[in-house]
Amino acid sequence: MKRRLSANALPTRLVLGALIGSTSLLLGGLLCGVASADYINPPDWSGSSAFTHQSWSFAEPGNPVLADPGYVNPGGEPWAQRSHGQWRDDLGSQFDLDGNFVQQRQGGWYFEGPLLDYISTIDIPAADENLPPELWRSELWLQATLKTNSSSPQILLQAFDEFGEEFDLISGDVEFIGEDPLDGGTWAVATFAYSISGRPETATVRLAASLLGEDPSQSAPAEFFVIDQIDVDTRVIPESSVLVMLSGIVMLSLVVFFWRRQTA
Repeated sequence: MKRRLSANALPTRLVLGALIGSTSLLLGGLLCGVASADYINPPDWSGSSAFTHQSWSFAEPGNPVLADPGYVNPGGEPWAQRSHGQWRDDLGSQFDLDGNFVQQRQGGWYFEGPLLDYISTIDIPAADENLPPELWRSELWLQATLKTNSSSPQILLQAFDEFGEEFDLISGDVEFIGEDPLDGGTWAVATFAYSISGRPETATVRLAASLLGEDPSQSAPAEFFVIDQIDVDTRVIPESSVLVMLSGIVMLSLVVFFWRRQTA
């Protein structure tokens, strides 16, 4: 059985997956990472204007690292970079919440406490430079497969345009998918959707983590956080005001058409 937390229309703060203000997500609770084929229930945006898709499975120890082969982004190369931590080949085991072995996970970014800082940055170029920004709204969908042994991790996820303006968080969902009994970690898939008015030339996603170090007085190990896979889709859609204007034009055209037929 999977445990799920929905962050749609959440209040300002909520334990186990919360919004900080209106645009940031704090994952407080149990989290941990996933690798290959974790692109789960993506949005059906492939037919939208300026669509891009990029995934990072972190199979190799690069930093920065280009998106996995097969990414779709006519605007340029999407990159991910970590400012702390290290690449690890063996990320441990994943057992489902009923105790059944699922898979051995490999290839990911590992961070260990004490830590209080931004840990990684993702840069997504825009796909189309010719769209008038005042008529459009950009949307970004991000999914991350994560693992941590912390009972109350503080993970902050924010998206910005090239001028530092923050994207609005539309929705967020944290789904707990398993555990690792060897290191006490919990796995989760976190999915978020963002939007911003206009058409940024670049979308930048930043992750920050707050992790405690080892506590000798309680024989508690240092807290760790793993990123196993990240998937990002983007698109550009007309602003709602443009849709209202276009629908008004269509209605007016229909009225004129039928009026002329009746008076002909």
